[in-house]
Amino acid sequence: MRRLLKLSLATRIAGALLFGLAVTIAVIGWRSEKVIETVMLDQAKREALMFLYGIEREIAARGSPLDAVLVQSALEGAISHERQHDTPGFSILRIYAYDREGNIYATVGEGSRGRRNMEGKYGEVLRSGRHYLGEEIEFFRELVTGNMYPKADVIIPLHKDGEILAGLEVEVNLDETATLIKNLDDGYEMEMSLVLVGTALVLLGFFWWIIHAWLIGPLR
Repeated sequence: MRRLLKLSLATRIAGALLFGLAVTIAVIGWRSEKVIETVMLDQAKREALMFLYGIEREIAARGSPLDAVLVQSALEGAISHERQHDTPGFSILRIYAYDREGNIYATVGEGSRGRRNMEGKYGEVLRSGRHYLGEEIEFFRELVTGNMYPKADVIIPLHKDGEILAGLEVEVNLDETATLIKNLDDGYEMEMSLVLVGTALVLLGFFWWIIHAWLIGPLR
């Protein structure tokens, strides 16, 4: 009877600790993935935003943002410079400028020179004078492989003498960012799992001693 009591208590304590450990690891893993994803995506968008503001300053210093030749030259130079530096987690799919009617008049990258819908985010940037940081993650299909990859749109207004004349958008490829997020999250989960397992073993040994010293012993 005493042995059955001893085994039952020990088994229950061990089972409760192991169950709690499994639940804790699952919750921490899920939450850490969300936090890391949010931080990394926000960083990629902020880098794209600073990239666009740099182009805006260059255009403003050289002439009008409606000068198609000037803007095209600025976009090509910015893309060439960015690709030479190869920022990790930040890859540009396309960058283009559009006027107040939504017509694209300068572009670098794959895509048509069609007209943007000015009732949505494109028009809102010009009406409000505030940048857009791609609140929703979109997907594009790679033409060669046919694979789908995540992307985000970042848009800023282009000014001249305080007047908003056009918009500038960059489409950011988030595939590299997603890979970085996965690698960081996997490493973090592994470290946290090791810490939690070690802590659980220490607690298991401690409670085992408590049960034997304070409960099983007196009962015997």
